[in-house]
Amino acid sequence: MSIFLGGTGSSNELHDYEEGTWTPTINNGTFSGFLQPVYTKVGDMCYLHGGLLFTNNTTSSSEVQISNLPFTGASSQYTGTVWLRRTNTGNKPYVCVIGQSGNTTVSVHHFSNGNDMGGSLTYSNFDNNNTYFQFSIVYKVTT
Repeated sequence: MSIFLGGTGSSNELHDYEEGTWTPTINNGTFSGFLQPVYTKVGDMCYLHGGLLFTNNTTSSSEVQISNLPFTGASSQYTGTVWLRRTNTGNKPYVCVIGQSGNTTVSVHHFSNGNDMGGSLTYSNFDNNNTYFQFSIVYKVTT
């Protein structure tokens, strides 16, 4: 069955709608969820949202990365929002980024001030053994 919005042409057809939960993985330490990671996919666009509570991750200088996304990114440089609590980020705002095509990893970078490339959030930026990390991102997926 097809659903058409505003006409009967293929450009008006709603297709491939899916929603659900997903289980992220991180590249260092452990986390628990304070907001269940969820996704909504319509066609080739996917919206992710969730909240992680990172625990015992404060000593590593590794870049924070979240992987195991429910769908593979189709092209590069999608950005979304991130809210951080209990971090030392030098008063710089951060965004979550899905990089290259074929990627299933979100990394976190601060905004460029025009003089740098926008450095990565690292686990050593966490000021507490319980750091809150809430994110939302929309990206194009492979079909």
